[in-house]
Amino acid sequence: MLLICSLVSVASFRAEHPFSWDGATVYFLITDRFCNGDSTNDINYGRKTDYGSERLNAATFHGGDFAGVLKKAKEGYFTQLGVDVVWLTDVYEQIHGWMTGSGDVNDFPHYGYHGYYPLDYTQTDKNYGTIEEFREVVDTLHAQGIRVMLGANLNDPGYPTLLDAVQYGFADTSLSEKEAAEHIREWSYDDFFQGRLGWKGWYGRDWIRMPDEVWDEDNPLEATLYGMPDYKDENDSPVRIPEFLKRKWKKEGKKNNPWVNPTVAAIPVIAIVAFISCCLTARLIAFCPGSKWLIGA
Repeated sequence: MLLICSLVSVASFRAEHPFSWDGATVYFLITDRFCNGDSTNDINYGRKTDYGSERLNAATFHGGDFAGVLKKAKEGYFTQLGVDVVWLTDVYEQIHGWMTGSGDVNDFPHYGYHGYYPLDYTQTDKNYGTIEEFREVVDTLHAQGIRVMLGANLNDPGYPTLLDAVQYGFADTSLSEKEAAEHIREWSYDDFFQGRLGWKGWYGRDWIRMPDEVWDEDNPLEATLYGMPDYKDENDSPVRIPEFLKRKWKKEGKKNNPWVNPTVAAIPVIAIVAFISCCLTARLIAFCPGSKWLIGA
């Protein structure tokens, strides 16, 4: 009864006070670290979540998902807090493997649990949940008068990892998938990434900056971040989809449809190229054009 009264009072307040971004209360939420509503989706893509200690597991996926966000929303968690906007971290499919934790120190495996290491912009990450689960989260929050804002990391792709290289064949690692998922303390990301000129099928120089090029780190359109691959945001020329993504989609066929954005699934490949190029140039804060339900408008 207390919850019902609380929801009614919040709804009445929202009806009397039209939304404005001025003074809006925004709740920032890292999906993976919020609430695990479905333990069956905790491990995907050949990732490893348990390396034997709390320190080594600090940056693995911990199980939070859309189901957990929905559970808390239905319980009235966000309405009782009185928030106007729920800001979720990026929902895209993340890199499958780990990046070196603490930079060159590499003292723990660092996964893209936070959503900032995108691998495939056309799909949600299976650790987070399906498109329909996300749709229900957004619809539920909208029904409560709460807007939904998404993070969108469009400045750079996620780090190229050993596991992704093995799975999609863009760089030689001499490792199996199982071996690539293990934390290799002596592995150097910098040395690995320096060899990208010789890779086959990953992002080429039409997409990202290469070690034999010169750019201005003081220019916000050219500056790189933490050694990440950097999209050429200043370039407005069309680009072709990298071969590794074509191989990925061909391998998946239709079995990944529950996680594929339906707007993307309904358009031809050439339009996807134009969409990605447009997003990278304009820094659009949206998951896909036409998906209004995703951005809480």
